[in-house]
This record gives sequence, structure tokens and C-alpha cells, in this order.
Amino acid sequence: MAILHNLGSIFAAAVLSISSAAIAGNLLPGSDRAMIAAPTRAGAVQLSDKPATKFVKVHKLADGLKIEDIRIGKGPAAQTGDSVSVHYTGWLANGTIFDASKLHGNTPFTFQLGAGQVIKGWDIGVVGMKAGGIRQLVIPAKLAYGSQGAPPTIPPNSVLTFRIHLLSINAAPGTGRHHAKPSAAKPKVTAKPATHFVKSRTLADGLKIEDVKLGKGPKVKSGETIAVHYTGWLPNGKVFDASRLHGNQQFTFQVGAGQVIRGWDIGVVGMRVGGVRQLVIPAKLAYGQAGSPPTIPPNTPLTFQIHLLAIQPAGW
Repeated sequence: MAILHNLGSIFAAAVLSISSAAIAGNLLPGSDRAMIAAPTRAGAVQLSDKPATKFVKVHKLADGLKIEDIRIGKGPAAQTGDSVSVHYTGWLANGTIFDASKLHGNTPFTFQLGAGQVIKGWDIGVVGMKAGGIRQLVIPAKLAYGSQGAPPTIPPNSVLTFRIHLLSINAAPGTGRHHAKPSAAKPKVTAKPATHFVKSRTLADGLKIEDVKLGKGPKVKSGETIAVHYTGWLPNGKVFDASRLHGNQQFTFQVGAGQVIRGWDIGVVGMRVGGVRQLVIPAKLAYGQAGSPPTIPPNTPLTFQIHLLAIQPAGW
């Protein structure tokens, strides 16, 4: 089910591994955050890999992007709008590794294709990959950091090489494709909205914020990327979407970036990790008069229970 604000799916951006957000925070064109590779500390992982030289398939696009398949994966191909989880290594033209998922706790990195969360060369070059595949991208500067570079790590007009291992694909909801591993029986969610809260308030726009459990640590701010589990109900108490229905995978999005319905962007601000919050969202902050047929009727208020799992660390 879709709750992405223009496709109808919250899950369209799913499963981002927060602790490996190096690219999400730093491959954004024009980002003023720290460069992709964190400074190597004493005892940190050292990489001596070099780019591959043998491929099963190679093609070069008109914009100069070279796509070199080292291994072809299996199953459906990744498409724009899907969320993909990958391991990666990045090299400068001189062969120096400037970033790799192994340098970030060996945690996979997840992003939504075509959403501008990474440099353009990635958004273009990962499309068509299949789970298990390994692809090398040789990305011209105009599809990476351009004439400005990303000082001090990436010089101006730098060609970058990335080797990308596609671990999994989470298909954009509403596409009729579902890339999670099939199970014998589709999981059912029978939970009901909470009725007891430690804190409750209603905003001027009609959004009701009900804290079931308060978390700990820093509060979520607009612009941060967060990972959550969630369940969504219609007014009749029917569950219409839940992360448990998508392989029990956490859903990740950037707060305030318009990647989800407006009620979410407003309602999760101020949450702390470990907290559980229920949002009763008026139609004008959800799908409005149009609804999201056939699941969500026009002018429908929605209830979501959101469990905040993680906040992307500042500076990534």
C-alpha cells in the first residue's frame, strides 16, 4: 500500500540502514555535510580493493556513464521508485578508495532510486540491477560532483568509480510488484489503535498526536532521516498498511522532504528513539478529497502507530 505523498505509499522509500547513511547524506548534489568517507581512525577498517577489470556485460550511455556488470543477479530488475539495499566501494581516478560501506560498520546502505538521495550517476546506474548482482559504475563528473568537487576528498571535475553489490529490492507500492521473499501465507496484522496515552495533543490543523510510549535521546528534527515500523488503520479499524506486511522491514524517510504524507512529516517531529506515537491524521494532511483508490476512500482520516527505531546521526 502506498503512502508516498504522490504515489499513495509510505513504504515506497522503505528500509534504509541508518548506520550506513554515508551516501544518503553526502552524495546529495550540493550537500554541505561532511564528505562521504569519514576520516580513517587508528584501528579503522582499511581497504585495498581495486576496481574490477573483467565484466559479463558493459555498456556506455550517451551522458558518459559507463555501466559494467560483474555479475548478473536474479529476479525482478530495480526500477525508479524502488528502494534498494547495497554494499559499495568508491574509488577516485587515481585508485584511492574514498568511501565504502565496510568503513561504516559494514552495514548495507539503502536509498530510493530516482529520489535524488544520491548522486545522479547512482540514480541512473543502479536501475536494471537484480538482487545478488554486482555492477561497477564509472561516473563522469557531471553526474557526480561536477566542477566544484567535494573538497577536501573529491577534486573538481573528478570521475568516480563505484562497485555496487545489490542485496535487495523493495518495490515501490502501487506498482503491482513486490520483491520481498514470498511466504507460504501472507502475514496478517490484527492490532488495533491504542486507547491509552502518556501524552496527547491536537494541533491547529486537526492533527492529533498521541504518545503511547516516550523514547530517549535527541528529538527528531525536520531534515533528519529516520527509520520506523508502522501500522495504518482506516476509520473502520481495518489495517490498510503496515511494515509487517512488507517483510517486517523498517521504513526510512527524510522528515520534511515530502517523501510521505504531510501528516507524517509534521507528526513525527519531536519523537525520540524507542518512542511509539499514534497519529490521527485528517484527510487534508493525508489523501484529501481524492483519496487513494481502491484502498483509501475520499476525505478519509487515517490513524497510524509509529515506532521510532533510529535517527540518522548528524554529519553523515
